[in-house]
Amino acid sequence: MPKYYFTFGANHLNKDMMSLGNCYVEVEAENESAARDMMFAARGGKWSFCYLEEHKQKAIDRFDLTPQTLEQVKIDPEDGEAHPTQSAGEAYFNKE
Repeated sequence: MPKYYFTFGANHLNKDMMSLGNCYVEVEAENESAARDMMFAARGGKWSFCYLEEHKQKAIDRFDLTPQTLEQVKIDPEDGEAHPTQSAGEAYFNKE
């Protein structure tokens, strides 16, 4: 089954409010659409890019990103809407 790799921006956070900016998730699925559906189910639209397996070396390995599982990056649907966006995340990290 093909593998797809999903990356995150620095403003994408996990449940513990830690940045996923240097992380990726590997998803095995029948096709790219099914892989994207799995990511949307886990995080809504809070991820950056989807790469095909043949692009892993250039997109993932060369930046030495840290692997995560879907479970590690999953956010609760209720939290998904309230989960910090970039501007809210900036406010969170710049608290005095």
